[in-house]
Amino acid sequence: MTKFSSPPVSRPFNFNSTLLGTALAFIVAVLLIVVSGTILYFSPATDKWIPASGLLIFFLSVFSGSFFAAKKAGTKGLFHGLGVGVLFFVLSLIIGLFLGAEIMGLAVGKKLITALLAGSLGGIWGVGDKS
Repeated sequence: MTKFSSPPVSRPFNFNSTLLGTALAFIVAVLLIVVSGTILYFSPATDKWIPASGLLIFFLSVFSGSFFAAKKAGTKGLFHGLGVGVLFFVLSLIIGLFLGAEIMGLAVGKKLITALLAGSLGGIWGVGDKS
């Protein structure tokens, strides 16, 4: 006698995990900004390091938030990671506009690509992590 099994049930997109991952990304960003600012203040480093450190902070923040969101969701890491990346990018853009920052096309494009790349990598890694 053969047993018929139903196909595995795919869980839907978990928006709560994405929101929590985005919140974690903002917390990580604030902590890294404080550490980076302290290091730049007390070290002989020049101002030329600020754009690179800012982009690195952006990447690490989105990566950690995406990793957390995908791990919490347990599935669809790419989508949860991209969700965190896009949400973090949009909220950062809104906060920047609210604080009066100048929005320039190349810088915005660089941050969007960074957010998508970090979100994708963090989400895929988060689902694949079995620790």
